[in-house]
Amino acid sequence: MAEKLEIRPKRTILYFRIAGSFVVPIIIASVIATVACVKDAPGVGMLAAMVLLVLAALSAVHAWFHFHSIRYEIDDTHLVSMKGVFWKVKRSTPLEKITNVDVRQGPIDRLLGVGKVWIFTPSTGSLLPEETLSGVENPHEIRKAILDRTGALRGGTPVASSASTGSSPQVVSLLREISATLRNIEAKLKE
Repeated sequence: MAEKLEIRPKRTILYFRIAGSFVVPIIIASVIATVACVKDAPGVGMLAAMVLLVLAALSAVHAWFHFHSIRYEIDDTHLVSMKGVFWKVKRSTPLEKITNVDVRQGPIDRLLGVGKVWIFTPSTGSLLPEETLSGVENPHEIRKAILDRTGALRGGTPVASSASTGSSPQVVSLLREISATLRNIEAKLKE
C-alpha cells in the first residue's frame, strides 16, 4: 500500500492571483479618475476609483481563501480534488478509470515553476479533462506518480499518454504479428 500523496498549488500562484486582482481595477480606476478630472467632477471619479479598489481588495481576499482551500490527494485507488470557499467541491476520480495524463505548461507556468496536470477518463473523452491539478510544482513527477499507481491497479499495464514518445518493443512486435495475420487472412480470401 503506497502512502497518500497530498498536493497543493505552489504559493507563488497565490501572489500572482492577488496581484492580478488589482491590475485591471487600478487601470480602470485611473482612467475613470482622469476622465472625471477632465470633466471637472473629481469627486465622482474618486468615488468610482474607491469602489473599484474595494472590489479589487474583496477579490484578493477571496483569492487568498480560495487558494488555501485547494487540495489534491492521490491514494492507492482514487485521485481526490477539494476546493471552494462558499461552494465546496470534492471530486473523486478512480485511478482505474484514468486513460490519459497530460502535463500542460505555458510560458508563465514555466516562469513560475508550475504546471497543470490534466487527468482524462472515458467519460470525458479526449478533449476535456476529468480533473485538472492546477499550479502544482513538479507536474511531471506528479504525472509519473499517477501513472505508476494506475499501472499498479491494472497489474502493470501502463496508461496511454500523449506525452509518451517512441514505441515499446512489445508494441512493435505485436503490431508486426497483427500485420502478418492480416496478410495471411487477405491471401486466403483471395484464393
